[in-house]
Amino acid sequence: GHLSPILFSLFVNRVTRVLNHCKILCFADDMKLIMQINFPDDCLKLQADLNYFYKWSQLLGLTLNLDKCHIMSFTRKYAVINWSYSLNNSEIFRVEMIVNLGFKFNCSLDPGPLINICYKVYKMVL
Repeated sequence: GHLSPILFSLFVNRVTRVLNHCKILCFADDMKLIMQINFPDDCLKLQADLNYFYKWSQLLGLTLNLDKCHIMSFTRKYAVINWSYSLNNSEIFRVEMIVNLGFKFNCSLDPGPLINICYKVYKMVL
């Protein structure tokens, strides 16, 4: 119903209390945990927050769609710390590109895919 988004927002706003290291971005029922990873210890901190996040969602009766959960590293460095992360002992798959609110983002932060979309829309408008 109409109250669903409001109730979801009330539940979700409390997630910041269980996350010690990550920042969170939310839109509707979509959530992203974000953390800068510089050292292997940071990977352990992210996994700890993922564990807390999963336990929190279970306590509230929220179901996570593990098929839609992904790990993506944004970097312009040559070497990324490739760490395996999991939720409820299920590995979270690493992706090289993701679509967010209709925009394509790749791990190298190359603006090419966004420019191509804008160019196609521009051509359609003319």
